Parts: sequence; structure tokens; C-alpha cells
Amino acid sequence: LRAGPGGRKPGPGVESLHPVSGRNFDLTDTTLSFIAEDGGHDVIYVQRFDHAAVPEPCSDKGKRASLICAWDVDFSLRPRRTLRVDKHGLLTVDALAISPDGRSLAFIGLTKKGQKDLFLVPSLDDDNLSLVRLTNDVAAEREVSWGPKGIIFTSNATGHGKFNLFQVDPQLPTRITRLTHEARDVFDPEMLPNGRVLFVAYDDAGANIYEVKDGALLRH
Repeated sequence: LRAGPGGRKPGPGVESLHPVSGRNFDLTDTTLSFIAEDGGHDVIYVQRFDHAAVPEPCSDKGKRASLICAWDVDFSLRPRRTLRVDKHGLLTVDALAISPDGRSLAFIGLTKKGQKDLFLVPSLDDDNLSLVRLTNDVAAEREVSWGPKGIIFTSNATGHGKFNLFQVDPQLPTRITRLTHEARDVFDPEMLPNGRVLFVAYDDAGANIYEVKDGALLRH
């Protein structure tokens, strides 16, 4: 609940974090972003924050003098920004990912025409929200991750209809590369800070972690 007009009466707030959905938030060292529903449409919230942690050594003399016994933590939130993607013809947001530098955002959005595509917010600090559409076809995109080598996402633009892994450079949005060619669904993609690309796929009844490496798949 949140305070109503004037703060006198409590009123309904937003339904946040979509607990039954996929990756509905992302977090960096300076920025938090999450999906919520407000007014019958999904919105994206972005909130910057500042934090610092100073170690406090133990006061005991002797061997414990060099140990850390506590941390002095300062944490402060900056104003929260609301990205009203419904004004751009989008109904829901299924997944999102913040760029490594924290300046941009990629997300999967459902249009009023029933298409699920990949969109880009070039700047999270612009007063006027602008969107770049990275995919535009009848196939559906489902999950997204953003790392140092670009954006990776899952899509069923595969011929057999299974969700495979794709990659796109936001600077070259028309050049999309397919990373996997499997007749099974892949999910939970993640590009690590060192550029390694991992995802999950089922083998019989068990889920396993795979890595895309040199054009091949390495099962961990």
C-alpha cells in the first residue's frame, strides 16, 4: 500500500516483481530496475542508489587487531523514475537487463498487436523516454541478458519453434547472430562480466548448465 492524495488515506500501490514471471528485475552496483503493474499496464521502474562500506577492525589487541569485526555501511536511494512503456504501445514487460555501464536498458515487451519483441532504452537519464525496437517479427522473444559483448536473448525464430539463443550488438541492431541450433528450449541466459555466455537446458529429466564457447556448446 502507499499513501493516497495528501497522504491521508492508504491506497493500492503497484503489484511489483511479478513473482510468477521470469527475470523481472536487474541490479548493478549503482542501479536497480524492476517491472511492476500500475493502472492495468506494466511499467519499468529505475532507481539509482549510492553506497559505501568501510571495514572496522576489531578492537581487541593481539592477533584479532588485524581482523575485521564490522562494517560501517552507508546506503541512500535517489529518486525513482517510472518508464511508461504503455505510451509506446506496449502492454507487458516480461524480462529486462541493464547495460554494463548502467546507462541503458534492454527488455522484452508485448505489443498491442500481440508481438513479443526486444526493445532498447538508449538512455535511462533522458527526460523523454525513447525506445529502439531491436526485433520485429512474428517470433517471440522471452529472456534477455546484457554483458560486455552485447545483448543475448532467447527467441523461437528458429524454424522448429524451440527457443534458442541469439546475440545482438546494440550499436549494430540489424545484425543478429544465432548462438545455438538445438531442437529444444534453452532458458536463463547470462553473459558474465568476462563475456562468457551461459544458459540452462534440460537433458532428459534434469536441467544442466551449458556454455557457448568457440561456436560449440560446453556442458558443465
